[in-house]
Amino acid sequence: MELNVLFLLHPDYSMIVKSLANRGYNPAVELRRRGLGGHPNLLARKFTEKGSIDIRYDLGRRVIGVETFDKDMLLAGGEDLLSSLREAGVNLNENAIFYEYLAELRLKIEKELFLNIKLPAEVAGIIRDEPEVVSLKFKPRKLAPTSHSYCEFNIEKLMSSEKGIYLVDIIMRDEEVKEVIEFIKNIEKMITELIRFL
Repeated sequence: MELNVLFLLHPDYSMIVKSLANRGYNPAVELRRRGLGGHPNLLARKFTEKGSIDIRYDLGRRVIGVETFDKDMLLAGGEDLLSSLREAGVNLNENAIFYEYLAELRLKIEKELFLNIKLPAEVAGIIRDEPEVVSLKFKPRKLAPTSHSYCEFNIEKLMSSEKGIYLVDIIMRDEEVKEVIEFIKNIEKMITELIRFL
């Protein structure tokens, strides 16, 4: 799970690191221009009882964000990052272009999904067997995936020895951080509601 901020201008990363250190984060050794293999660089890490909270940055994209595997830790890390940005003198109202939540959730769902989706008989002829829908993506009809305000869910059935395992990929982006935080807080409820219609 990630909570990211895209900036208009680069913030002072050294000041952010100092502020994060005051909140219990261990600073990374050095700032590098690019992440290895396309991955953002580690800026600082905090260890908790549940695992670690990583603060990562990508200088090329002007993105700084929180990465962890737990929703509550993501929200706590997000609050730490936003406080550190403000403490470092970053005016988020002027410099943050948008905030973004990215998640890849592996869920066990009792209900078998996609059974109500009817396909034309011709599909069986094309794929040479009875068709099965295994993936479905929901996105706004009139918005491009690069929009500053955007939400997308992709639900995919995993081929697993365990029944009812699905991968849910989520992208949610908004110019207001409070909208993204509320979305994260209510993510389970939204997934449940979405599944109800499938």
